[in-house]
Amino acid sequence: MAARDDLIDLYARLPARDVLASPEFRALAGRHVGDTAFEADRSEIEIAKIAVETYMLPGMTAAKELRAALTMLLDYREDVKHRLYYQLISRGYYDHWSIDQQAYFEYGAKKIEAGLDFFLSFTQRYPIAPGENPVNLRYRLLIARVLGDPEYQQADRYKRNLLAESVYKLLKEQGYVDGFFFPDIQYNNSDTLAKLDEAAQGALVFIQLVQNVMFDAPQQPTPNYCWLEFQRALQLAAAEKKTPEDRLKFIVAERNRQTLIPSVRVPADYKSWHAHISGRDAPYLDLEPATDVRVEELVGLIRDKITPYVEGALIQLLEGVPE
Repeated sequence: MAARDDLIDLYARLPARDVLASPEFRALAGRHVGDTAFEADRSEIEIAKIAVETYMLPGMTAAKELRAALTMLLDYREDVKHRLYYQLISRGYYDHWSIDQQAYFEYGAKKIEAGLDFFLSFTQRYPIAPGENPVNLRYRLLIARVLGDPEYQQADRYKRNLLAESVYKLLKEQGYVDGFFFPDIQYNNSDTLAKLDEAAQGALVFIQLVQNVMFDAPQQPTPNYCWLEFQRALQLAAAEKKTPEDRLKFIVAERNRQTLIPSVRVPADYKSWHAHISGRDAPYLDLEPATDVRVEELVGLIRDKITPYVEGALIQLLEGVPE
């Protein structure tokens, strides 16, 4: 591995075309004569550096170079060589950038590597009642349209929030968009909170599917995960010097603002959370009348209001490079 690391350093510092003729490479190659693994690594790294050079063009300003670096990492984030591209860029170009630009590169590279464009927050809870989760019944036509009627019929509608699963699927329809969706609540609350926090830190934006039941405090010791996720999203927005509008988006599974639980019925701890939601221009999923036409309108509403928000966060990640 030491030889591979030396090769990465060489190709990072020098143009790909100049490496083989360099004294450093000749000395390194002389220590690995007949080493097929060395040659395989060299070939892989050379091809990767040539790819890097198609993005990092000569004469670029530092800001354009940084934007190109993040663009490449985003383009290849699913590629097995993603880590290699990061190493070549960070070792070869990092010193070209200001301190602010270096910090932004690390921030952007970490977000890209996490692979989470959005964090979808939702609840599995519902008022105590016999039968399935009422949200599944209320949005049956929309769920069947997105997930398929067989999935709706076969699903455990008592435990699952199929509306949340439908929203997640619609958000992921764009092939380059990915997100965090965590339908399984662990028995160990600390494990669950750690997993949720890790995902929240990696995600670019926070999307919460709002239901009135979320504002009912759960029985102890079970925490209100949706409340904790919202709080964490606010903290991360502040840490990243973003406004709540930049980082948080809501979809409300109620007919309109009048059917959203009123503030007077919301516990004191949750009032600021409720105010954030009620004060925003959030899409409300009003499935009345329950017709196929209305279902298509709601599908379009999610696509038009939420998907561009996620895409915009990706664009902003690239456009927000310090000059």
